[in-house]
Amino acid sequence: MKKEKILPTILLTFPFLDFLTGICSWNHYFSIGLLTKGILLVLALFYIIKYYKDKKIIWIFLILLCVFSGIYLVYQYYNQSSLFTELTHLMKIFYFPILILFFQTYPSPLKKEDLYKILLCYLLLYLIPYPFGLGHNMNELYPEKNLYLSYFFTGNELANTFIILLAVTCFYFLEKKRINILSLILIILMLLLLGTKTMYACLILISCYLLFQHRKQLKKSFTKYWKQILFGFAGVLILFFLWFPRSDFYTNIKTSLRFYGVDSIPELFTVQNIDHVIFSSRLSFLKDIHEIYAKEKPIGLLLGLGRTKITQTKEIEMDIFDIFYSIGILGTLLYLYSLYISLRHTKWKKEYRFLFSLLLLISCITGHVLLSPMVSTFLASLISLNKES
Repeated sequence: MKKEKILPTILLTFPFLDFLTGICSWNHYFSIGLLTKGILLVLALFYIIKYYKDKKIIWIFLILLCVFSGIYLVYQYYNQSSLFTELTHLMKIFYFPILILFFQTYPSPLKKEDLYKILLCYLLLYLIPYPFGLGHNMNELYPEKNLYLSYFFTGNELANTFIILLAVTCFYFLEKKRINILSLILIILMLLLLGTKTMYACLILISCYLLFQHRKQLKKSFTKYWKQILFGFAGVLILFFLWFPRSDFYTNIKTSLRFYGVDSIPELFTVQNIDHVIFSSRLSFLKDIHEIYAKEKPIGLLLGLGRTKITQTKEIEMDIFDIFYSIGILGTLLYLYSLYISLRHTKWKKEYRFLFSLLLLISCITGHVLLSPMVSTFLASLISLNKES
């Protein structure tokens, strides 16, 4: 196999691995995704050690990582934490910066078309079970939510993966100046079934960004075809108002409001209900974990509570806070250092800088980005797309 085909081929297997991981997670089997992405992490490390130009920086980082991991695991062992859980958590935390370094080092860049093909695989795996009445709903895990998940296990991770792949697909279509109608139909069907708050908000922001970036071309097109554009826009609005009351997104909102006893719009704008409905109680979880962390001894502040202790309460699901409270001040400083060395030489194209920044923002609000290999793999792949000519 040619070198430029190896990386796209590996990534093309990920939708199927994530699908199988979802099936295993619903049935409480071993995580295939964890195993395969763990293997990818080890291979990426070997490749970086061999081919990364600044060997000194890499060895300093790896020595610091090994020293910290050893001290952290010993400390968690004496705290009666699960060493497998803690080791897995460390792998998930540092998977993202290590993968960025790998994409920086690997000479053959990914293409937008590669991620477009991966999107099609995810779409087909997500949609095919639905007409046969197969798959799962999020309300099986969370009674206040109502979203179709197919056989994938976590809605937020799936939605964030779709956000990245959809955005890159939009860039691809704009570059080719054509849209594949079948792909567009599949995307619309997915949005009707998996319309999370985060996904819709991000797609609106991405649309606004693209409109701004292509404003000159749009102005020319509007001047020439203003009647057709206005007619089409009116048609889309009518279809939206007809569809919205019947959508899963609307049902999900109604389910959440009913679950938390919100009967009117003014009731929604209380701190408690904003936390419940908008943040899915993440602010409450943040408060609970901070109170536990604040009572720790100095060594606990430096090395963190550990993943085991946090999940015994409730993980926050806001990545930067989950990282900080689990591995403490020292671990967070090492994580920020790893991000610095992995991103310092990146020459961003405008669209990828915007998308990367948007996903970092999501990671701080709704999570399931930096700590999810399913999502962070494709976020890190934007580094490689930057090198595409």
